[in-house]
Amino acid sequence: MQAISLTLIGRDGCHLCDDAWSVITGATADFLNLEISHRMVEEDPAWMSAYTDSVPVVLINNQWHSQWHVDASALREALVSAGAKLAQEGK
Repeated sequence: MQAISLTLIGRDGCHLCDDAWSVITGATADFLNLEISHRMVEEDPAWMSAYTDSVPVVLINNQWHSQWHVDASALREALVSAGAKLAQEGK
């Protein structure tokens, strides 16, 4: 089963980033092949250029999914479309 990556790009002291992380961790708890990371926009010059005014940004398999706010239902649908498997599907 191929792993799907979800990356939250944010920055320290960002309340929207904290909110997005809470939505992400709650909405993705039942996925089997999902690798989640929380990264800082300052880590990558390309991210600084593209996303500095847009954090938090969510990437699925390094492709933009959302910014500023994360909708749990839309996130779950996008993950399934990308190939993420739900626990009940894996049984």
